Amino acid sequence: MGHYSINVNDDSYQIFCIGTGQIEWAPDRKIGVAENYGSGPDPHGLGLVAAESGETLTADSLPSEYKRRCESVFSGSGRPNDSSEFPEFITWLPDSRTVMYSNLTDHSLRLWDTQTGQRTTVMPGRRH
Repeated sequence: MGHYSINVNDDSYQIFCIGTGQIEWAPDRKIGVAENYGSGPDPHGLGLVAAESGETLTADSLPSEYKRRCESVFSGSGRPNDSSEFPEFITWLPDSRTVMYSNLTDHSLRLWDTQTGQRTTVMPGRRH
């Protein structure tokens, strides 16, 4: 699925990346979290997209020509023997920098500082 931005003033549009989930934009609309839904060998993860990273497409451009994938910053498979995080986006905090997400591996609630990369557990979970 392609992620686009449309300028209603001049009908131009940009493409950011091709991914398997949504992009959830921060309150200031400068960055977004790309939700990458895993299947098969591809892990489920969260990545970042900057608003200025979009590539302008012309009227005769074909989005299928654009090959940039929405990459995950961190991810996991969710399999019982995989101890890595299996992140699920919840919301942006008002600072437009911090993301709240749940780790489906251990059912914890976590914060991700998108500028430093630091991830903090705010409510511990447990494995089932």
